Amino acid sequence: MNKTCKCIVCLLSFCLCLSTLHSQNNKWILGEWKGTVITPGSAYSTVFTGILTIYAEHKNHFVGKLVKEVTGNKDIRIEKNISGILIRDEMNIETGRTIFVKQPVHGFWADCSNCQMVNSRITVTKDSIVLTYVTTHCDRYCDGIAKYAKPLTDLDTSTQRKLVSLFGTADIIADFHPTLPLHKNEVAKLQNQTETKMIDANDREAEQAQLNRKTKTIATYDVYSTDIKIELFDNGEIDGDTITVYHNKTKIVDRQGLGIKPIVCTVKASSKERVHEFILVANNLGTIPPNTALMRITAGSKTYELFASTTLDDNASIIIIYGGE
Repeated sequence: MNKTCKCIVCLLSFCLCLSTLHSQNNKWILGEWKGTVITPGSAYSTVFTGILTIYAEHKNHFVGKLVKEVTGNKDIRIEKNISGILIRDEMNIETGRTIFVKQPVHGFWADCSNCQMVNSRITVTKDSIVLTYVTTHCDRYCDGIAKYAKPLTDLDTSTQRKLVSLFGTADIIADFHPTLPLHKNEVAKLQNQTETKMIDANDREAEQAQLNRKTKTIATYDVYSTDIKIELFDNGEIDGDTITVYHNKTKIVDRQGLGIKPIVCTVKASSKERVHEFILVANNLGTIPPNTALMRITAGSKTYELFASTTLDDNASIIIIYGGE
């Protein structure tokens, strides 16, 4: 037999083996695959626990359930029916109807049913068979990587050998490389990043809600000094009023109490930044509503004083316009 014929026979034998494994002997996909789901764009969490359960298979088709839950809290999760097809080293999964969902207290489970999972890959690494897939160009709350694994030792020796010969070992996704299970230090780092993102997201939402309140401009001043100082005191009896102050939509005072000692804000005016708006936001109404403050504005030799009254629905603003060179 010549070299060409031998190559053809070997190729046919490999294809036959592959076809046989994928069409007649796919029991190895059954059972529970445990994993990690990383969604970098999620505002609620970055790292989730994923569980893929395959109930039944027929030839190269399968059905099952996919669970995504908050790491460390199994109660907050979403479960979906799934179906799919096994083609060579890919497990193409389609999600179906939601069979259970419990929403997080601060956040939501995004509907990623229409997202396309690309770069699906099956590999054998160490003592596990691993499924990895990536979701991209769908939604910031859905895009990410999921990696599931089941022990290779759960399978008989003959199946193990077939899987190793077919799938071998390989690096899967160069950008992520999450391990299964994630090392506790990696989990802690990702959870810290997640908590920071959650805090940042909540702060942004709170700030936007404050700025969306009705804002009344109570005074406008023209000044010629580049140095502007704002001092804020409680107006009258100190009753626990706290305020937040924005300068040109940027927070510069966060939930500080008004009292005898002033809250001081300073800004620098210039010909490139002439308009300076200060918005006062009430965080509470104290014991004697509304939230009131005495404002003292100093610009060079000029001093202005006025009273500002705010509520949980209404802000007060002053605008200072620099008219110098």
